Amino acid sequence: MHTVFALCALWGSVSPQLSQFSMNFENDYREARAIGAKSQKPLLVFVGQGADGWKRLVREGQLGGEARSKISAAFIAVYIDRTAEDGKSLAEAFSLQANGGLIISDRSGGVMAFRHEGPLSDADLCKHLTRFADPALVVATTEGKGLQSPKSVLPLEEINFQSDVLDDAGPVLVDFSAPWCGPCRMMDPVMDSLGREFKVRKVNIDHNQSLVARFQVASVPTILIFKGGRLHRRHQGIVAESTLRTELSSLSDGR
Repeated sequence: MHTVFALCALWGSVSPQLSQFSMNFENDYREARAIGAKSQKPLLVFVGQGADGWKRLVREGQLGGEARSKISAAFIAVYIDRTAEDGKSLAEAFSLQANGGLIISDRSGGVMAFRHEGPLSDADLCKHLTRFADPALVVATTEGKGLQSPKSVLPLEEINFQSDVLDDAGPVLVDFSAPWCGPCRMMDPVMDSLGREFKVRKVNIDHNQSLVARFQVASVPTILIFKGGRLHRRHQGIVAESTLRTELSSLSDGR
């Protein structure tokens, strides 16, 4: 399949400012991820604000010829506008705040290889593009700037499941839920409370069917607790906060 250069708003149409590139593009993050996995090309995800927010992610205000050439040859690129509803959810899943940033996946599209918060220079971008375009590169961990996030309940996507959950040596609670699920909404205050002390992540099952299948989630809410890459606890339905807190505390203490 031909290389796709996708600088466009999530779920939306392409910004007129992108016409200068005269390239094909995708306008859907998840579709781009599927294309990347099929073609074995890494995803290059720009996260900004507004239709032309991608420009503010490069200090020079535009992509240089070398960067465009590398992207065209080796990446599937997407621009996520965090002012859109779905864009905001993805930006939060990547832990990228108002100043946005850049995400590069591995060739499967399922592992976050690089994360940079805020703008970077065209020269630095080219350096990262060269590194992650290398087909011999084996991604072992997420590299980049601004990887630490405050404790809170953050959305989780397949692309950062490995780095955010399985690679964490401490306990991580993963709440599989859906916006239309009444019991899930009843658990939200519990998740918020736990999220002030422990690492809590939320998976929208409507957007992450691969994770649903992988962990055999048959109903929501389903709550999984991981530590050191292993699944330690599993709950279905409404669970008392005290039960979850005891389990998380026990795992934090090494028991």
